[in-house]
Amino acid sequence: MIEKALPGAPALRIEQTTPLARTLHIVFFLTPALFYYMTACRTPGWVDATLIVSDVTRLTLSSWVDSHNLFNLLGYFWLKLFPIQDIHFHLVLLSALFGALSVYFIFRTVLELTSDVISAGIASLVLMVSHSLWWHSTMLEVYTLNSAILAVIFFSLARYERSGKPLYLYLAAFFFGLGCSNHVLMGLLVLAFLAVLIYSIIRRHPHVGKYLAIAALCFLLGLGLYLFLFIRDMRDELLRQTGGGHESLLGRAWQALRSTFDAATGGKFKQLMFTPGMPVALKRFWRINFFFMFFLNFPSPALAMGFYGLWAFWRKSSFRLTFVFFSAAILTLAVWSANYFVWDMFAFAQPVYVMFSIPVGLAAERLLRGPKALRLIFLILLAPILLLPGFTYAGLPVWYHDKGFLKGYFESYPPFSWTAHTWAPVEYIINPNKRSYDKVERYADAVFAVLPHGAHFLNSDSRSDYPLRYYYRDLYHVRTDIVHHSLYSPFLGVDEAKGVAVELKQQLDRGEPVFTASILYPEKVVLDQLFLLNDPSRSLETIQGLSTEEYTSSFPGVDFEKIVLFDAEQIWIYRLTPKRPT
Repeated sequence: MIEKALPGAPALRIEQTTPLARTLHIVFFLTPALFYYMTACRTPGWVDATLIVSDVTRLTLSSWVDSHNLFNLLGYFWLKLFPIQDIHFHLVLLSALFGALSVYFIFRTVLELTSDVISAGIASLVLMVSHSLWWHSTMLEVYTLNSAILAVIFFSLARYERSGKPLYLYLAAFFFGLGCSNHVLMGLLVLAFLAVLIYSIIRRHPHVGKYLAIAALCFLLGLGLYLFLFIRDMRDELLRQTGGGHESLLGRAWQALRSTFDAATGGKFKQLMFTPGMPVALKRFWRINFFFMFFLNFPSPALAMGFYGLWAFWRKSSFRLTFVFFSAAILTLAVWSANYFVWDMFAFAQPVYVMFSIPVGLAAERLLRGPKALRLIFLILLAPILLLPGFTYAGLPVWYHDKGFLKGYFESYPPFSWTAHTWAPVEYIINPNKRSYDKVERYADAVFAVLPHGAHFLNSDSRSDYPLRYYYRDLYHVRTDIVHHSLYSPFLGVDEAKGVAVELKQQLDRGEPVFTASILYPEKVVLDQLFLLNDPSRSLETIQGLSTEEYTSSFPGVDFEKIVLFDAEQIWIYRLTPKRPT
């Protein structure tokens, strides 16, 4: 039996085994599942979406920070259920399934905390239409698996605290291990579990030692996949090392451990965390961005409800252990994600938004058992709480085109220009309703129609390299004749750019067709080096100071032909041809 609601609460109290209870559980799973299915993207996505397709179909498993092993493994077997057509869409459905499970287990968690189906339903529906979870449930990403695991952990802890059955504590530990096998950020929850342990010791829980030992074993069981891959990669790193004549096996093993651990915890990406020496204005932008995204996820009175619900959560003395875990987890993940200065901060902060929906449900419980006038006001606000997000997400890309705050804000995003003349990041990132989004497919068709046989195409991950190369070429064998010169935007170095520039010069000298997706960053870094190869007398600083028109008109030995793919949307590529002698 769900515990009795507080006096005055118009709670719907039901036994867990009644037909009504089972029906409501089905409703609060099927509703988000159907919602995400109806708004899911039917065609390939930009950036990491098709990289994930490649990792799943090739079953890429490693301890490297970007290898989302649990998702790749589940996705690999999930695809066995479907025909080979529309692989991207079928994996989007898997993301949608995990998103629906996230909503459902938040419903179960708030139900444990409040015994109020109405409050639990409000919390789950607010989460369902929150930006980050909605977007990641309708576009291919791995993060809804994180949120589903996190929701199960919260449900398990709340059920453990209400029932006193240690089985649920062990389940929480096991799913914590599974989460770490999917994404390194889930490892930060160790601080929340440590807070629970300290709290239990302070409260002198009689079985803390026994529970800790069994929970640790359950965690290791869930972590088993990742541990196997880490040990395998460490062994491979050890075998790659020559060691030298004076270095001991122990010393080489230590170096292999350090190298593997560095790669597993971020590698180069750690340069983007808590970045020292970052200009004050840029750091201020990222700080504002974090709070802006909080509003973006809850653009309604639900935001205020969440903060009110934090106090309501603290007041629930019978769920003190769950509150301790919640407080430590949301603080840790908020600090970490707020200091990860990359453009997909909204993805890394997703666990924060998922957790925030729990106090939204607790606030709903308080409001629904308040005075009649307050309940009436809350019920009137309920419709905009659930409808405003969709209106806001659909409207922001339109409002962005009006010069003003939004345009200035989005264009202040450091990597905003990396996609210029290929795809519109505001439209793609802000609106999670992807049912009719087909820009990748349209772009690919247009590019393939323009590029001649054997063309060389300079491109980057931030533009269209991943879908053209990983999806169309590797998976469906479309235009396998194209030679892709691929750049990785975040860490493009001069030495790498010089190497690509030498290749392009050789191909131009041979009269082969050469194209570039853009003459802006990051492709411009390579083109600058090509400029210097053709005219060593010029300095890099001088080249970088040229306007676009000056740059193309004065480029030594090369003419740039703009090939417009979609005029109204300002989408184009360039063909590079040797200049004719005058």
